[in-house]
Amino acid sequence: AQRYRIFYNLVAIGSLSVVLFFHISAPAKVIFEGSIFTQVIGAALMFYGGFVQLRVFQTLSISEFLGLRTESEGDLITDNIYQHLRHPIYLSVLLLFTGLLLLLPTLPNLISLVVTILYLPIGIYLEEQKLIAHFGKAYEEYRQNVPSIFPKSLIR
Repeated sequence: AQRYRIFYNLVAIGSLSVVLFFHISAPAKVIFEGSIFTQVIGAALMFYGGFVQLRVFQTLSISEFLGLRTESEGDLITDNIYQHLRHPIYLSVLLLFTGLLLLLPTLPNLISLVVTILYLPIGIYLEEQKLIAHFGKAYEEYRQNVPSIFPKSLIR
């Protein structure tokens, strides 16, 4: 599991490097005129995305998440933020990129958001296959009762 996590993080860093290179080299063409309203909403989404990320790392060990320390073979985590949604890190990334686009409506930010949206189902599928293999029926039950990305309070 530790090698998987290190490999995953290396791939993620490589992918992020490509996105950052694109951001630096692509012209920052404005795709729509933002207003103070879109900027405030964008900043709020980014703030909330950061808040979600903080809640995640109040529950998870950062060193285990990064693969720097062996993952504990403990129980399935279903408390704190994980009682409301199964993939809070993906939610935080989605909020951050959406907020960034509203704050700075440029072509690179739009492409980053679209790539993120396209990646989410793939990332969720791969992660859930790993979790099902590891936790079995416990994860299947959790999966049936807890939404993937958006908390039930937002869906109702």
